[in-house]
Amino acid sequence: MSIQTIETMVTWLESNMTENPCLADMSKFVGYSPYYCSSKFHETLGIPFKTYLKRRKLCLTAQDLKKTKKELLILLSSMVLHPMRPLQDHLYMSMVTVQDNIGKKSLF
Repeated sequence: MSIQTIETMVTWLESNMTENPCLADMSKFVGYSPYYCSSKFHETLGIPFKTYLKRRKLCLTAQDLKKTKKELLILLSSMVLHPMRPLQDHLYMSMVTVQDNIGKKSLF
């Protein structure tokens, strides 16, 4: 698999991030088997496909959180992170605590 194919896979992922991309759809797009795409993705980028996908979704949500006044739970639910439900719950509880503390503490 060429570097251009890996770049195509990453570009496809970035373009489809809001639509809950999966390995099967990406592999169809580039014309290779899911197993081969997964192994080459990991070999080239140094992290598994699923890890890359989870990290990118979290990064994009963090960026959205900086730009918006939406609640964290709404942003997380828009990410469609069903396999990561415990992480969503943890992040939600952490943000509720942070938001509560922001109102109580003075910056000066």
